[in-house]
Amino acid sequence: MITDIRMPNYEELFYKTLGDVDLFHTEGITVTFYNTLTILKGLFEKDTKKRIEHLRIKKGQNKDWLMGRAEEYIKTYSASDIKAHEVADFINISSNYFSPLFRQAMGQPFNEYVNTLRIEEAKTLLVETPFKVNELAGQVGYKEYKYFVEVFKKVCGITPMIYRKMLSEKH
Repeated sequence: MITDIRMPNYEELFYKTLGDVDLFHTEGITVTFYNTLTILKGLFEKDTKKRIEHLRIKKGQNKDWLMGRAEEYIKTYSASDIKAHEVADFINISSNYFSPLFRQAMGQPFNEYVNTLRIEEAKTLLVETPFKVNELAGQVGYKEYKYFVEVFKKVCGITPMIYRKMLSEKH
């Protein structure tokens, strides 16, 4: 008399590792305890739900990994004329998918994120270097000095010159 039935291995069906997911089918099922089709169907449904949830978590981790790669790329090339479609190409997803995904992951649109990075770099350079503000604008990725001052003021609430003057007075 057969008391244990080994269910098919889902790893072979999904070509993925199960990781730490605790599924009934991996344990072997005792027919004397799980003795009706309804009970077996319930176990199968529970395993399926667990598997789906596990895949959702992996999918979320994949998004984090993608955005991590995007963030590295942006930080590396923020001083250049970087565009969202370039980053999307780099991480191998469509531009249309990249923009909302980026906004969700980073909490702000792509252009705002790049401007924030550039302004943070500008603040560091204003404190640590003697460069003129118009020279500094080009170094952090702004072609036009006036636009740089406008963005800096929007982000910091003051102009780059006032920022530098305030920090030089503190030291």
